[in-house]
Amino acid sequence: MMNDFAEKKDVSTSIDSEMAIIDALINKSQADEVYIEINESLYDTDFTYQVTKNAFNLIKEIISEGSTADPSLIITLANKRHAKGVDLKFLKSLAHKQYDIGLVKSHISVLQDCSTNRRLISVSKEIHALSEQNLTIDEKVGKALQLSENIEGISSQIQEASAVEMLRELGEYMDWQLNSDSELTGITTGFTDLDQETGGFNKGDLVILAARPAMGKTALALNLVSTTAKTGGSALIYSMEMPKIQNIQRIISSESGVDYSKIKNTKLIDVHNGDWTKVNMAFAQIKDWRFGCYDEPGLNINQLISHSRSYKRRHGLDLIVIDYLQLMSGSKPGENRVNEISEISRELKKLARSLDVPIIALSQLNRSLEQRSDKRPMMSDLRESGSIEQDADMILFIYRDEVYNPDSEHKGVAEIIIGKQRSGPTGTVRLNCDLSRMSFKDFNQSDADLGNTFYGKGVRIGSSNAYNDDEPGFY
Repeated sequence: MMNDFAEKKDVSTSIDSEMAIIDALINKSQADEVYIEINESLYDTDFTYQVTKNAFNLIKEIISEGSTADPSLIITLANKRHAKGVDLKFLKSLAHKQYDIGLVKSHISVLQDCSTNRRLISVSKEIHALSEQNLTIDEKVGKALQLSENIEGISSQIQEASAVEMLRELGEYMDWQLNSDSELTGITTGFTDLDQETGGFNKGDLVILAARPAMGKTALALNLVSTTAKTGGSALIYSMEMPKIQNIQRIISSESGVDYSKIKNTKLIDVHNGDWTKVNMAFAQIKDWRFGCYDEPGLNINQLISHSRSYKRRHGLDLIVIDYLQLMSGSKPGENRVNEISEISRELKKLARSLDVPIIALSQLNRSLEQRSDKRPMMSDLRESGSIEQDADMILFIYRDEVYNPDSEHKGVAEIIIGKQRSGPTGTVRLNCDLSRMSFKDFNQSDADLGNTFYGKGVRIGSSNAYNDDEPGFY
């Protein structure tokens, strides 16, 4: 037994604490507070010596069956289980102290720290091994960051929040809301009615923005980026569908009000009608914004995670936009596409939580919706939808009737359908839309004659509950 201990001298371990825990469990039963504390705090993986690990498992088995862990029962069960080293000599080597709960907690803490240190050593070896793997540097960094991030969950010191702590945190949050100038719980969308329905985009949320082609997904996403930047925030765009120059052209068009076709071909700009002045003013405004655009195609999830963490360290970060989800790849080349999308959506949700920012991921919709008479999107239209529906905190769809009906009386109107909202209502918000200038704005009745199809501000078309200005809460 002593040779076993000697072999571990260079490992993060504490034989004194391991022996003390076993000693503290002798003659204990299920109701004893010492047993309860140890049972809830330690696992056999927290023990490095086989003899103490064996003894720990034997004693837990005895106590869990309703018996008291007296030495005779331990030895009998050890013989039955062929538990190496757990014998009379081992039990006599214990100190046979009386352990109070404070001393036990101290030894528990030592073993938990040792266990985490061992895992740190293991992770450092895994990270070192990445340097020799046949991966790109971004993939290596991404995997290293994932390994490092996992260390937080390795320690067996699970820190649950008590009712008092949760109430204190809630009280602080409620006080902040009461004293805040904003009624929003998240960052503003830039649209009054959409803010009213959603409370803004909350930190840590994964938001899916989905639509069929030509509905204005990218234009709306860039409007959201512009709003974040104009209000002093920092935004990051991952553009896998178009190069960065096209993104900034669209933003210039939206901010200046100059037709997008003229921004793409400046020879079309009339120097005498003030358009150049508007463009120059937009340039002057945007140059001070804090936002970046990464436009490499074929981005994989590990590269995105690595780059996002690095960007936040360098520039701060309040919003991430991904255009679009189905152009990304997972961490395992050749993986089934449904499984790949599942991994991507799951990792994006984890990234939103860990960076404490909202992530807006654009998504395609299945072509089959165009076979329906009512072509407004629904949840089942999401391509590879199962995991996306599950992981997303909010799912927004864009529908413009004029795309399918050229003679539509609802030209210039976009319906933003809230298909899912984890912390709020579903329904529809209308926005004025002018894609010739890549612009979405708050709905204005005078800008579109909607007849009797739509009602006044605040009504949710398609919602199971009508909006009522007099009723508080979620409706």
